[in-house]
Amino acid sequence: MWNIWWYTRKIGKRFIPTIITIGIGLAAGALSVVNLFQIMNLKAEVRNIKESLQAVHLATLDNQAQIFHLREDQLKIVNELAETQKALNNTIKTVNQHAEILELHAQTLRALVSQTIILRDKSAAATQAIESHFIHESIENILSSDDSKSILHLKQFEMHHVTE
Repeated sequence: MWNIWWYTRKIGKRFIPTIITIGIGLAAGALSVVNLFQIMNLKAEVRNIKESLQAVHLATLDNQAQIFHLREDQLKIVNELAETQKALNNTIKTVNQHAEILELHAQTLRALVSQTIILRDKSAAATQAIESHFIHESIENILSSDDSKSILHLKQFEMHHVTE
């Protein structure tokens, strides 16, 4: 009995490390399979991420090209606006110069009109004075003539009524 017990114990002692080794081997195999699936999943995720990154990179490049194109167009617009502003400023200067010249001409014309009115009034007064002088002289010449005294008295009488 002692022998059987000893033999069983000996087998039991050898069997336990073998079972432990087989269990460790099975656990390692199971972990390897799990790791293999996880690695495959990770590779698929890495591939998806790479594809996403490529898509994002392409979109970024496209956006950069659009931004560059917009900046280029904006620079053209800014240059055109600057040129338009310069032209507008030059036009405003020219218009202001013309306005000053027109104002000077208006002042000159007002002075000429007032001078013309003064000359017209003086001319009218001079014309009236000359006409009055000639009329009086003519009347005096007619009155001083002997032949026409009898006719002139009648005419003078009529003239006196007309002048009144």
